[in-house]
Amino acid sequence: MRPVLTQKVDAEYLKALRFFKAEFAELKLNLTGHTNRKMIESVQLERLKKLLCQAEQFSPFYYERFKKAGFRPTQLQSLADLQALPLLSKKECIQNHAELFSVKARPDDYIYSATSGSTGEPVKVVLDYFSLYYYYIAARINQVQAGLKLHWIPFKTQHMYLSALPGVPTYSALMPYFNFSRMYKCVNDPALWPDPFELIKFISSRQPQTLASDPVALKSLMKLSQAHDAARRYAIRPKWIQSTSTRLEPQDRAELQAFFGCPITDWYSLAETGPIASECNVHEGYHLEEFLTVVEIVDEQGRTLAPGAVGEIVITNLRNHVFPLIRYRSGDLGAWETEPCRCGSKLKRLIRLAGRIHQCFIDQHGQRQEPYVIYNLIRGFNLIEQFQVVQDQPRHITFKYDAPRSLSEAEQNAVTVLIKDTLGATFTIDYMRLRPVYSPGQKPQPYLCLL
Repeated sequence: MRPVLTQKVDAEYLKALRFFKAEFAELKLNLTGHTNRKMIESVQLERLKKLLCQAEQFSPFYYERFKKAGFRPTQLQSLADLQALPLLSKKECIQNHAELFSVKARPDDYIYSATSGSTGEPVKVVLDYFSLYYYYIAARINQVQAGLKLHWIPFKTQHMYLSALPGVPTYSALMPYFNFSRMYKCVNDPALWPDPFELIKFISSRQPQTLASDPVALKSLMKLSQAHDAARRYAIRPKWIQSTSTRLEPQDRAELQAFFGCPITDWYSLAETGPIASECNVHEGYHLEEFLTVVEIVDEQGRTLAPGAVGEIVITNLRNHVFPLIRYRSGDLGAWETEPCRCGSKLKRLIRLAGRIHQCFIDQHGQRQEPYVIYNLIRGFNLIEQFQVVQDQPRHITFKYDAPRSLSEAEQNAVTVLIKDTLGATFTIDYMRLRPVYSPGQKPQPYLCLL
């Protein structure tokens, strides 16, 4: 009888063969087809028809939804026909979790995933393994487009994911799709690393070629290294960084690239769907993963908006047939760009990712304002390590912050002026110094509108 480890490696190898076949096909599509708009829309329509037919046949939820809407997938003629279906809310996903499942799905075909719950109750979804592979395919495409020639060494840590959230499991795993090199998930948790210098030494000793994390965790790692290893004896030098979770601001990009000495690609993805869009080398917007998704931008009534208008991003995941998400309301705000990208790609672009709906403040005139405007104003205060701006009443802001000392009256007045210039002179602001701002295990939310 062969050892269990050998059996496991054999199973992973078979999965890897399946992945490589898909990867080569997808790489060819993205690296050659991205300049052919007609091909992009043809592939999208073909994959959308297949998804809809499978959903109607195997998902009880969509069978009833299509029937009620008088919608037949076989009659789909264009991507615009998808608008005949109602939008899918997060609440519906929670309430109809079992019915959304494909009845032909087997437990070995999928893994569970869940959102962080930053907009309320976490949404639990299922990702089939073939859909999951496209996370890695999208990363490989980004690396090729960035001109990186990475050599994946078997059994050596080549990719590291850094999380700033306490309580997230730390683990490592072999990646068959990257020549059986090792991926390590490392948690920047003070309970695990009472001596920050040990964390820096650990990451430096692995020297991952690629590093993935959110801007908060990346900046935290940078500040730890600056504070505890100023001589850079244990320099962390990846060849590429993938920024995820929250929008990467230009000032943060400049600081991080200068410190780590490598390019950074900002990704837009959701736990529910996987990769949706990512930057090219020009960094002028986010190119959609159009071979993987269909994206719409709609107003509060679900009507399609014109290019340039900010609305909610609605997603149809073309690759997950086990747990289909069709016209799924992301809760994120964005807008289309119509001008061609200087990189030459014909993939559609999201030029503005304006944050989540619950993050946008409502000014004194009743208009939503992007939270990042306030971020760009406040980041000039080097004293503030963390902050959270909460709108809990129509014309009231609570400003929570973490700093070595309390803000002086003059400093508070300066912040007040910045906020009032953005939201209106009638706003009142209260200040709370908290150390820390966020509880252990709580996802950082610098902006929060409770209205």
